[in-house]
Amino acid sequence: MRDREFANSRQQLEAKARELRVRGYRKRKNVSHALSEADEEFLWQSGQLGKHSAQALVNVNFKNVTEHFGLRGRQENYSMMVEDFYIITSPDSAVKYVTFKEGPTKTRQGGLRITHRAVQPKMFATGGERCPVMLFEEMLARRPPEMKGVAHSTRLLFQNQRAKYGLADSEWVNTKLDSL
Repeated sequence: MRDREFANSRQQLEAKARELRVRGYRKRKNVSHALSEADEEFLWQSGQLGKHSAQALVNVNFKNVTEHFGLRGRQENYSMMVEDFYIITSPDSAVKYVTFKEGPTKTRQGGLRITHRAVQPKMFATGGERCPVMLFEEMLARRPPEMKGVAHSTRLLFQNQRAKYGLADSEWVNTKLDSL
């Protein structure tokens, strides 16, 4: 389509694409939109995010890990291991943060020439009820003993605990996060 004979057709196609974008049509029909501050506040107020229940705790950590570590989608969340995260406190205890050691992903696959992120992502403690580091530590502390083993499936950070281990709601929850 780069030949001179297609130049007129290409111009008409580009003009039509510009016109459709102006009318609100985009390249990706089902593109996701970022949460606004009002939307996030609604989720906190409605009880979808927080540490008052296991489901809310998993939801808030799923959101925080995705936002702070720049994950692309649900699959990257479900393939993360607990040992990929390090909780670091500075020697003077002034700063506490979580780092993430990322494995191969769709955009960074490894091989002979591994392309690392330009900056190591970190999730810093902010203090207060909504502190991401405190909520992350709370989720790790509340994991059932069956999920603290050495088997591959027990080291996953997010998984369907009820189906896998037959746990009751009072012990843990099903981590179906599609509603978030």
